[in-house]
Amino acid sequence: MKFKKDCILEMMVRMYDPNAIERLDAKWKEYESLYSNRNTFIVDLILKGLDSLENEDNTIKSLKESGNIFSEMKRITALLDRIIDAGHENYKESYVIGKENQTLISRLYHILFRIAKEHEISADIYNTGALDGLPPNFASVTQRLIEEFESRGNTKC
Repeated sequence: MKFKKDCILEMMVRMYDPNAIERLDAKWKEYESLYSNRNTFIVDLILKGLDSLENEDNTIKSLKESGNIFSEMKRITALLDRIIDAGHENYKESYVIGKENQTLISRLYHILFRIAKEHEISADIYNTGALDGLPPNFASVTQRLIEEFESRGNTKC
């Protein structure tokens, strides 16, 4: 670091986290046209991070001074409880549907083997996985179901 009296004029930063470096490279490629060079981009990121950290500090300080920190924590806890409740309901619905499907598939399996025996078709063919491939129209059915799910609105928390 180079110093001028009590001010730092230059600072070198080393980053060793490969994931962070990849993220940084991806963002640089995305924003490269807005900056004169990579250093200017990284300095801007550092300043934005510093601004964000200072804003968080000021918010916490303000909440402490006003005595609202506990009411804010209570509000956030209530919000998290609502999110957990919604997630639990979705999980419960998926669990029930999965168990229903498991029961239906088991029943169909046994019915098909009875029919196969009546027509002298060997169960070995089925059990070897020879019939595991999805029918051709399943890809379109799957895509339609994905689109239907996505059309229900933004499902991200």
